[in-house]
Amino acid sequence: MTLWAAIAAVIVLSSVMSVSMYLRRLIGVFSFAFATLLLIHYQSAPGESASTIALLGGGLAMTRPLQRLLRLRIF
Repeated sequence: MTLWAAIAAVIVLSSVMSVSMYLRRLIGVFSFAFATLLLIHYQSAPGESASTIALLGGGLAMTRPLQRLLRLRIF
C-alpha cells in the first residue's frame, strides 16, 4: 500500500465515519484491537510498532477536524 493510497483510505473512512454512528464505533473498536496487537508486536520490533501507534493516534486525533471540515464543505 502506497502512501497516497493510505491517505485516500483515511479520507474516505473519515467521511464515512461522519455519516454513520455505527461505523464510527466500528473504527474505534478496530483501532483499539490494532493498537493492542501493535503493543504485542512491540516486543520484537519496538521502533516499527511505536511509530505505527503514533501514526494511528494522529489519524484518530484528526477525525473530529475532518468531520467538521466535511460538514462545512459538503452539507
